[in-house]
Amino acid sequence: MKPLLMAKESLSVLAKRLALHSISPNQKHASLPTPRAVQLVIAGRAPIQLIDADTGRVLGFRQSYQEASRYARLLERGAT
Repeated sequence: MKPLLMAKESLSVLAKRLALHSISPNQKHASLPTPRAVQLVIAGRAPIQLIDADTGRVLGFRQSYQEASRYARLLERGAT
């Protein structure tokens, strides 16, 4: 029973912190700016990474270069 009480307390603390910052869990991705430029990085045999050129934040992964470049264009236009 003690783990349930601890979890309930943790959730209430988290809810208070979210309220302080006025961010709801559903809005966290809506406030991110659209990237101006997206870099495609091929790292060995791994999938192709799409990286925001300004912040260095990884935006996604794609299996082929064609898919990655299509998705990069969509991100730069703000379509997704």
